[in-house]
Amino acid sequence: MRIHNFNIYDHDDSRVILNSYLEKRRRENSAFSVRKWSQELGHSSHSLLALQLKGKRKVKPQHIEKFSRTMGLTEIETRYFKGITILEKSTSEEEKQYTLSHLSQSIPKRLIKTKKLKSFHLISKWSYMAIMALSELKDFVIDERSVFERLGHRLAKSEILEGLSLLVEQNLLTKDGQSYIPTYQSIVSDNDYADLGIKDYHRGACDLAKDAIDSVDINEREFQSLCLGIPKEKIPLAKELIRKFRDDFYQAMDGSGSDVYKLNIQFFQLSRSTKEQSSSVAREFADRM
Repeated sequence: MRIHNFNIYDHDDSRVILNSYLEKRRRENSAFSVRKWSQELGHSSHSLLALQLKGKRKVKPQHIEKFSRTMGLTEIETRYFKGITILEKSTSEEEKQYTLSHLSQSIPKRLIKTKKLKSFHLISKWSYMAIMALSELKDFVIDERSVFERLGHRLAKSEILEGLSLLVEQNLLTKDGQSYIPTYQSIVSDNDYADLGIKDYHRGACDLAKDAIDSVDINEREFQSLCLGIPKEKIPLAKELIRKFRDDFYQAMDGSGSDVYKLNIQFFQLSRSTKEQSSSVAREFADRM
């Protein structure tokens, strides 16, 4: 069934595509469920679809025809969806670039430009992503002068030049005369992936947030915080909801902007777990008394 407000081209992740469609179809029909969708797909059980929606089973190219039929996709939309699943299976950079080129030929108005990094150690500074984000501003041309005009209050000219040079070296920007063109639209890493560069990036992002409390006008920022007790078994759900919010926020805000904004989302354990408690805790308490 085709949903009028569902646009498959808004997404470049197969799991996000499925979840977005499910959410919008439920809005039109509250009785629609994973089980009913599985029946439409011709499955004897809803378990496969449930696992795919959670990201625990991959959406494979051979599944797309059935999804296309139940979602009412056009031929070109089906080709796009299948291309996404092939891209997700690609293991080498050459494979990914080949698939991306075919996707862009099928859909000339939307070239997917996503770079998944296995290591952030070479682009661990917040400034590198800020420079990339400048390319999303309306009528903005990335060059040394324009970047300095926008970020010079936070970065020295040498840091900007270093950033531009490194982004070109990492094939994230391409130099065109005196200006720079983004090679990719978004930079991502694997979830739950420990990397020193990613840690450095988040440290820098937290420092920016602390500084913004005093330096950014209250009408240009929003800070919220809460503490709550959560059972351990709900931690994966909490992380999934946060990631979904991030994706939804990006889709809603995406477009020709006037300024670059930074969104930080922090969620972490604050209290000690029972298993971390020991006699050393008692000694520590006694030492403080």
